[in-house]
Amino acid sequence: MLLAIVIIIVQNRINIEKINSLDKLTGAYNRNLLCNNIQEEINSYNKKGNSFYLVLVDVDDFKLINDLYGHLVGDKVLINVVEIFKKELKNKGYVFRYGGDEFLIILNLINKEDAISVANKLKEVVKKANIIEGESISLSMGLVNYNDKLETIEELINRADACLYKSKQLGKNRVYSED
Repeated sequence: MLLAIVIIIVQNRINIEKINSLDKLTGAYNRNLLCNNIQEEINSYNKKGNSFYLVLVDVDDFKLINDLYGHLVGDKVLINVVEIFKKELKNKGYVFRYGGDEFLIILNLINKEDAISVANKLKEVVKKANIIEGESISLSMGLVNYNDKLETIEELINRADACLYKSKQLGKNRVYSED
């Protein structure tokens, strides 16, 4: 009997942790975990030199999708994008819901060429997916590498945001990376 109660308590705790760490709509990790995970990657970089990249992703013209098809279809787009990210990333990284239609991906133990390749593959798989019948969904991405032991998490995310902005300026549906 006591063992059964302990198992129930442990399962409840696991469920609560899951609820507190996942975005309710998409199933991506939420912002509660984002800074902790980035800090873990920074610590790994500082101790072992393990490289990692951030990819800030925006669903292009998402407001227009909501306006044309409704919010339920917009939700479907976000859910499907995250499902594609999770499937394609496997052990290469983690996806977080950063804002309404923005996601942040941490790619770990990877070089720049591979990071760009992974980001481009995600973009292409989403574009080819049949999320909305007769429409393709495009993504703009800003990609940065953590490379300075003095850089804060906020500065790192701001650099990714600047790259995302540049991607959109250049015509959307692209990955923009710092040189």
